[in-house]
Amino acid sequence: MKKNVLNICYASFLSLLFTSAPASADLLLSAVGFGGNSQASVVCYLFNAGTSFVQITSKRIYSVASTGSASSALSLTLNGTCGTFLSPNQICSFSANVTSADVNACKAVFWSSIPSRYESIRGEMEIRDINGNILRAQPLK
Repeated sequence: MKKNVLNICYASFLSLLFTSAPASADLLLSAVGFGGNSQASVVCYLFNAGTSFVQITSKRIYSVASTGSASSALSLTLNGTCGTFLSPNQICSFSANVTSADVNACKAVFWSSIPSRYESIRGEMEIRDINGNILRAQPLK
C-alpha cells in the first residue's frame, strides 16, 4: 500500500512538472528613429506597472548609418538603473552615444515563468542632443 501511494505521488508530481506552463520571453521594441544632425545620444526607458518583478535578460540600442551599412548593437554608455530585475512600479533606463547620421532603435527582452507579467511593461526611446534636449520620443511596443 505504501509503495502504491509513493508511485501515485511520483506520477502526480511528474504530471504537474510536464504540464505546467512553460517559461517564456517577450520583448519591447521601438520603431527606428532619427533625431536629425544634432542627435548625440539615445536613452531607453522601461516601466513595470505590474505587481511583480520581471527579469530583464537583454537590453540593446541598435544603430545603422544612413549609408545603409549593417546595423550594430552599440556599447551602452550608461547602464542606468536597469539591472537584472525590474521591480513593480519602477522605471529604469539605459543609453548610448550615437553619431549624427545614425538611425536608432531600442530593444529589451524579458523572461518570466508567468507570461501575463509582460502586459504591464511599457517603454520609451528618446533621442537627445548634446545638451540632453529631447529631439524625438517614441514608445516601445
